[in-house]
Amino acid sequence: MSRRCGLPLATYFSAPRISWKLESSPGLRERAENGEVLFGTMESWLIWNLTGGSDGGIHVTDVTNASRTLLMNLDTLDWDDELLSFFGIPRSVLPGIRS
Repeated sequence: MSRRCGLPLATYFSAPRISWKLESSPGLRERAENGEVLFGTMESWLIWNLTGGSDGGIHVTDVTNASRTLLMNLDTLDWDDELLSFFGIPRSVLPGIRS
């Protein structure tokens, strides 16, 4: 895992927290898979709200913040499909990564 994302497995990072939330909150996984739920970092929430929120807000993050989630591949600078699968997190709930 750390070879892919550069981080040790720890609950400090977003991936284990998102995974736990999807598993422990009744109906949340289904809502996430239906496109009704978004997750991100603090700046992605700010950008989303400042660009319209639920009325068409842009759901994006940058490489520096995405790299602290345990989910971004350091070689591709994109969400890592194997890590997403490991944590059981649908790609669709995460913000797009912009440089």
